[in-house]
Amino acid sequence: MGIILQKKMNPNLEVFMKRFFSTLIIFLCILSFVCADNRPAEWAVNEVDSAIAVGLVPNELQKDYQEPITREEFCLLAVKLIETINEKNSSDIMKERGIQLVPSDTFNDCQNPAVLVAYSLGITKGTGAAQFSPNASLTREQAATLLMKTAMFCGNYNDEELKASTDNLFSDMSSIANWARQGVIFVKDFQIMNGVSENNFAPKATYQRQQAYVTMFRLYQAISKQIAPQTAEVHQSKHRSDLFAKSKFIKKLSIDEALSMLNKEIYPHDFTAEYYVYSTGQVNKAFNDIYRANIYYHPLETPKNAFLKRTNLYVNGKPELVCIYNSELDESSYRGHGSILVSDKGIITNPLTSPEIFTQSYLQEQIIQPVIAEGGTVKASLEEIEGEQVLHINCNQSGGMISDYWISLKTNLPVQIVILIENEYAWGLDECRLTYFPDYDYQADKQLFDIELLKQFKFSY
Repeated sequence: MGIILQKKMNPNLEVFMKRFFSTLIIFLCILSFVCADNRPAEWAVNEVDSAIAVGLVPNELQKDYQEPITREEFCLLAVKLIETINEKNSSDIMKERGIQLVPSDTFNDCQNPAVLVAYSLGITKGTGAAQFSPNASLTREQAATLLMKTAMFCGNYNDEELKASTDNLFSDMSSIANWARQGVIFVKDFQIMNGVSENNFAPKATYQRQQAYVTMFRLYQAISKQIAPQTAEVHQSKHRSDLFAKSKFIKKLSIDEALSMLNKEIYPHDFTAEYYVYSTGQVNKAFNDIYRANIYYHPLETPKNAFLKRTNLYVNGKPELVCIYNSELDESSYRGHGSILVSDKGIITNPLTSPEIFTQSYLQEQIIQPVIAEGGTVKASLEEIEGEQVLHINCNQSGGMISDYWISLKTNLPVQIVILIENEYAWGLDECRLTYFPDYDYQADKQLFDIELLKQFKFSY
């Protein structure tokens, strides 16, 4: 039988060790609490990060995410959102709209410029005679009201859009103040702010910073889409909902940032693509056509940026045009049938029937400059479609035309295009979707670009 010898610990040391570990445990608990509070909750991380990325959250508010947000802090967010949407500072916005900034002594307890701007714009009010209560925590119903007023100032929503029934919106609807009901309807209907559970809004509960950042980002997305609408959403009753993959907004871009994301030169590899265009509209009579284009592309070794492209075009299932284009010679040869025959320049450069590669120069010279020269506007944003980052270019042109291009940053090819025209004379909606195949073997199908063979091509229905 073995004998275990145990040495007795010094009593003073034992007391010290107990105190040390107790203190360490308390310190770690405090540290974990502080660290957790300095990061958004898991459910909020993505949208909070997005709000920061687009510049909606001032540096001084990028902490203590799970603390209640104050009235003053929420005004900072609202003004920042308005400036970001309009791409101007608040003083310029107010000057354009003829709004005077209230005096700095409007409130006895707050002289924050953002609060004064928000008050001047009609977004917020005081809490009493010359009082603003800047450090008071914001409640959920107050936040809903301020979000609605911020959206309405941006000019994208009005009272008519908010006249929804309030009877069954939330089970605690009776607890919502009468002045806050319209705001609660707004944030719910536009999916900006939800309840704390399926049927409860908890109007008097405090609102956390992270919740404010999330809802400001959602409002930013909603307003951005209203300002630069995706034309597929403009005519929902007319468009093919099965054609499009929904894009996920990432951030807004300047035109220079957008151009820098594209290649300066053409895509340097062989590829094929299948392109569908659904065209609906009304000029003298309604029409509803389906265009399909099979495109074959081959870059030439010399000169630089030269290429061959063949397009086989079908309209409503019938072959209409075969075209071979040589960019080195700037010449095209084609065989066609039916009314689709327009100038070969038109059929080649029209992105609806034969999409171009969106190099920096093509986007600048063929899309942006003509739109701006005619008094239109161009907006850009980074988005995601089916896991791939794309560049979204929105052109609001004269004559009631809106064009949207979603361009793959991998190939510089348009993944989707929507063109809407609506004026007093006619309306039309063209929706395009491109499927890209990178494994095309030019050598195996070299005859596709043989001009003599093209001359012998015959259409048969």
